[in-house]
Amino acid sequence: MHNDNGRAAADLTDRRDAARAMTKTNLLARAQQSELVTSALEPEFQELVPPAVRADVSGAVHKVAGIRNDRFQLSIVDYLVYVDLSEERRSL
Repeated sequence: MHNDNGRAAADLTDRRDAARAMTKTNLLARAQQSELVTSALEPEFQELVPPAVRADVSGAVHKVAGIRNDRFQLSIVDYLVYVDLSEERRSL
């Protein structure tokens, strides 16, 4: 945590600006029961990163890839198939 609130706010603004500048599709793989990345934060993420795809990994609380690696891997494969199909459609 920053002691200087102005610096912390600037850091957050910089991160939001960086997120808005993303043009490639991104994956938000979220532990369905996460207390850090809650479902309430998803709309803000979707607004900041419009080309984002969401994947809820059930049975995980925080460390998605470590706790539910099987489901995390499936979400990655689904995402890659989605991106591949999206790219194919754009080239038609």
